[in-house]
Order: sequence, then structure tokens, then C-alpha cells
Amino acid sequence: MNKRSKAFLILSVLDFAVYLSMKSIWSGIRGMTGVPWLAVFLFFLLLLIAVARAVLVILKKKTVAADVLGGLSVVLTIVLGYMFYLGIGSFKYFARAFGDILTTAVFLIAGWLFVERYPKSSCARKRWYRRALYGFFATIVVLISFNLSYPFLKVQPTVYAVDREYQIVWSTSSSATGTVTVGGVVYGDEYAGSLRSEETVHKVSVPMAVLDSAGSYEISSTHYLYRGPYSGVAGATVSKTYAFDPVDSSDGEIAQFTLSDVHEWRSAAVKAARSAEDLELLVLAGDISSTYESVEDLEFIGKLAWDVAAGRIPVVFARGNHDVKGVVADRLHRYVGASATGDFYYTFFLSGIAGVVLDLGEDHADDWWEFYGTADYGTYRAEQTAYLEDLVAEDAFSDPAIDFRVAVCHMPIALVEANGFLADVKTEWTGLLNDLGVDMVFSGHLHELYALTPDTASGADHPLSFVPAYGTTRIAAGYRTDADFTNFVAARRSDVQDYAKKERLFGGAYTGLHTVYRPGPGTAISSYLNSQGTEVVLTDPFTGAQVTSYLVETD
Repeated sequence: MNKRSKAFLILSVLDFAVYLSMKSIWSGIRGMTGVPWLAVFLFFLLLLIAVARAVLVILKKKTVAADVLGGLSVVLTIVLGYMFYLGIGSFKYFARAFGDILTTAVFLIAGWLFVERYPKSSCARKRWYRRALYGFFATIVVLISFNLSYPFLKVQPTVYAVDREYQIVWSTSSSATGTVTVGGVVYGDEYAGSLRSEETVHKVSVPMAVLDSAGSYEISSTHYLYRGPYSGVAGATVSKTYAFDPVDSSDGEIAQFTLSDVHEWRSAAVKAARSAEDLELLVLAGDISSTYESVEDLEFIGKLAWDVAAGRIPVVFARGNHDVKGVVADRLHRYVGASATGDFYYTFFLSGIAGVVLDLGEDHADDWWEFYGTADYGTYRAEQTAYLEDLVAEDAFSDPAIDFRVAVCHMPIALVEANGFLADVKTEWTGLLNDLGVDMVFSGHLHELYALTPDTASGADHPLSFVPAYGTTRIAAGYRTDADFTNFVAARRSDVQDYAKKERLFGGAYTGLHTVYRPGPGTAISSYLNSQGTEVVLTDPFTGAQVTSYLVETD
């Protein structure tokens, strides 16, 4: 086997491995070319080339076909390089998938060496080697057979606010039960009356009033070696106690920070949120990751929340359009705050703040090719319209103890973009939120920093356009609905507002929204803080006026 043949074999195998690692963006091939079968065709083509190269090397034959395959490998390498460039924003997913492929390959090669090479060497005749090898395999067999593992805390707890309860979520390294003890009372992660024990993510509901009063909670997880029909064997238990500070308006202020569109780069976002003093409430307004290809992507949300909230303050979660994407996205409701039915619309009530979380789903019609026939967001939005109508009919936010009425929705409700998508839904939801008396809506999605206030022109006959001073190349923004509330666009992966300056691709900078509620007079002041701890001075994108903060006065 000459060096050239070896090189082309390695190249073809690497091409195949790299293409597999980029599986999360295969749909982009169809989007660019309009050919729905091209991604699968490339998979089989790369596989066929790798196998053919291997056969030619084994047979030690140099043919015209070998040269053709070599040239084709070079061309495909260039194509894959261009794909990698276009999808560089998903680099983390590529790297992790490539690591998994590489690990699998290493084990396969190691197994082949053990079987084919070492038994023929002098090493195989040594007693210590044979004993070590047998011991290794015996250990693996015992660990698997008896389910032996230790459940250390993989992701620390987050306390999500949903309706009038807290949902405490954490993850362990191995399957285990999950319980939370508050004031001597034990609450469990149960299914139909029985504690779940085959989950690594644990979600336990506790009444708000109970935890608010206690000021602390203990989480506990026990790994079961065996759980049979009539007996079981418990293994190790991990437990830890945490302090909890509920939202409290008695001191005259409530500080909130809103993050969105983190897209799996959390360091700068965490710095921005931590720069807010005396934080009492964290709002995650969607697109925390770009896609959910594995459990690690789901756990990323809890890690981000822990870095800011430390399990000590409440967190409100809203799902974004990217939060619906990926292999395990359907499990998202177990890892974050969600309704009892696993939906991402619900209310929350926190010391003078009443809120409703809404979910507009994806930002394309249900028949959009990317959804490959799985989307039914139209029905889901209709359910939420009925839900809002019920809240209005019930006067759900009419309690005089409520000082602030807010909503959280990843896609801005008060903005109908230039393509007109969801105009009817946003108009209807605007009217219902007006009827609820909502003062503010916290959104993301646009990767920009500004607010649509009631002073901004509204209606389709008053289209919005960006002023040059805003630094945008967009022609039009669409129009504002007739909202009585201010709709904030919360965050951007940059330390500045200027849209002409591109976001930091790998999350080296971030700006989020800092809101301070002041009961009594009923005012809320919102400003944008960046990862340097600096308050960003804004240019109103529609008027060009300089803005340092937004004041919202409630009725």
C-alpha cells in the first residue's frame, strides 16, 4: 500500500466522519439547492467512496478508478469545507459529534487490535496482561449487569416559576429518584403515584407559598441498583441544601434580568446578568440553544440558569423558535418550567407581579420545508388564544395586590414583520393582552436592542422603517400592533446596539435587559446592560433619538 493510497483512504474516511458530524445542518443542503434527496445522496456517496478506497487498498490495486475516487474525494473535501464555513455557528455541535465518532472509531480499532494483533505478540503470553484484560472486561460486565454507578449532581437546581408553584429541576449523572424537602415535607418527582427512578433529569413541584416561607430546600436523588416488582436495592444517595430568596417587593424594588438568544454561548450572557445588582428574578426568553441534539443541549439551560440564579431566585422560561429544533427537543418540558401538560404557555404570580408566558412556535408556516411535515403550530397558537380569552373572562390579573402585569414571548407580539407572518395572531393577542392590562412584554428573537412603546406609530398603514443612525441595512421592519404595552426586544450577542456591527459569533459579548420594578408609584425602569457591566446608550431605530432607559408607568 503506497503513501498516496493511504492518504486518499484517510481523506475519504475523514470526509465521511466530518459529514456525519454536520448532520444537524443537513437540512440546509435542501434549503440551498432545493433538492430534497441531496443530503442522503451525499451520505451514501461518501460512504461508498470510503469503502471503495478501503477495498482498493486491501487489494493493493492501482487503477483508473482509484485516481477518479481520489479526485472526487478532493472535490468533496472542498464542498464539506464550504458547508463547515456556512454552518460555523454550529461549531460546538459539529465538534461534539465528531468527538463521538472519533471515540467510537478508537474503540473499534482498539477491539480489532486486541483480537487480531496482541494475541499474536509476546505481550499476550504474559500473565499480568491476560489478567488485566480479563479483569477489565469482567468489571465492565459487573457494572452493566448490576447497574453500578454513583449519582453525583451533574446540573445544579433551577427554581422555575409556573402559575402558583415552583418547579425545581436538576440533573444527576446516572438514573435516580428525585425529591425535594421543604420545611420537613417531602415532594417527589412522581408519575401516577410512583417516584421516577429511571430518569437523570428530576422535576419536582412545590407550592410557592411553602417555599417562600421556608427560605430553603433540600434536593435528594437515590440511584437504584435494582427495582423489581416486589423488592428493590437502593444504591448511593446524593443530597444538598440550598437557600432561596423569593421575589419580595417590601423593600420597594424588584430587579429582573432578561436573557434571550444565547445560542449555547453562555459566558458573556452570564457576565451581563451578574452585573445587575440585587437580582431577584431571571427571565429566559427563548433560543437558549440553537438546537437540541442531545441531553447535554437540554442541560445547558439549567447550567446557564445556575450560573446566574444559583438555585436561589425564581426563573421564568419561554420557549423560542430554536428551542423546538433537534432530536430531543420534545423532552424540553422536563428540563424547564412548563405547564402540567408540558406546554409552554402559563401564568406566574410573584409578589406584586402577574405574568403570562406565551409561545408563538416557529417563525415560518407549518408547511415550511424545514419542518418535514411535523409542525402544527397553528393549532397550538389557537389553544393559546382560547387560554388568553379565559384569562380575560376570569379577570385573572385584577387582584389589587398586583402592581405589574407582564408577558413573556420569544417573538415580539407588538411587531408584525415586513413579511406579515402571524399578523392575525399577533393582532388578536395584542387585543387580549390589552384587555388583561399588560404593561410590558419581554421578547427576543430579533437579536436587536430596542423597545416598541405605545408612542410608536401603530397599524399596517403606518409602516416602520429604520433610521440610518441605527446602523441597519434592513429596508423595513413591518408595523407595530395597536398595543397599549411596551414590547422590549431583549438581547444581542454584542456589547453595543449598532446593528451594522455583527454579533460576536462565539458569544464573546452580550447585552441583555435589566428591569427594576418599583411598587407603590407603580413604575418600571428598563435599561440594557452588557457583559462589561456597562449600561448601553441606545438609538431609537425609528426616530433616531438617544435613549438610556425606558420608563413604564402602571395604572
